[in-house]
Amino acid sequence: MQARDVMSPKVVCIEVTQSVYDAAELMLSARVNAVPVVNDKGAVVGIVSEADLVTTKGTDKARLFAAAGTPGASGATEGALSAETCKVTEVMTKNVVTADEDAPLEEI
Repeated sequence: MQARDVMSPKVVCIEVTQSVYDAAELMLSARVNAVPVVNDKGAVVGIVSEADLVTTKGTDKARLFAAAGTPGASGATEGALSAETCKVTEVMTKNVVTADEDAPLEEI
């Protein structure tokens, strides 16, 4: 078997200019747990996963986002980041491992 045999035929991506809120909405609507982050040339520069949205990298601390219309958005939740203004580049994993579609599965 090769990588192409287990690859998703349609990959949904998010652009570097988009927000964490956009990423969460995209993952929910596409029913996926992660999305590649692409630059303006379509090159993959990172990946955002559900874990990236809920934990601070390198710690066990929960990451707290406030969405529009929630108490955190008006300042009631101290320390919460705005999901609308925080860019995916601030939370994404940057070292993305990729594989060629012809790669044998045992090598991946």
